[in-house]
Amino acid sequence: MWRIMITDTLAHTTPPAERPSLRQRLRRRPLALSLAYLGIILYASLYSNHAWRDNGLGLFDFMAGNWPRYWTWQDALFNILAYLPLGFLLTLSPQHRRSPWARMLIPVLIGFTLSATVEALQTLIPGRVSSLLDLFFNTLGTLCGAALSLFYGPTLLVSAGHLRHRLGARRLSAETG
Repeated sequence: MWRIMITDTLAHTTPPAERPSLRQRLRRRPLALSLAYLGIILYASLYSNHAWRDNGLGLFDFMAGNWPRYWTWQDALFNILAYLPLGFLLTLSPQHRRSPWARMLIPVLIGFTLSATVEALQTLIPGRVSSLLDLFFNTLGTLCGAALSLFYGPTLLVSAGHLRHRLGARRLSAETG
């Protein structure tokens, strides 16, 4: 019994290894913002006024499809601009990665996977058309955002902070809501 008390006392006196909790890691702004933005993309892409239904098509049949019958440059530009912030924020998130290739590749893979999943699920939504062209432009938007972040990310964030300070805008907090 005496040994147990000594070991138990020693266990309480030695500090535990300092490892950030999940909550502390999510408080890092770029990671938290990228997760929030990912949720916004999912909500906006999969929202429907009608019930989802199986149209008899395979989820990934859109990848073998032809060039879409109707498409516009505005739609392509919108797809690029919609995924650009995701690539920008995901590239800023992993501060522990030193390799620029890993910092570029991981966000692009996440953007591609997200876009492929959304396009596959859109086959179940009436009135939505899944397209390989959308998948391409969404992935291109993620790549553009990652490249922008890799080269100009910290500079853009500092500039945004200076602009906010110059305009006298206060930081938003929970009390603001």
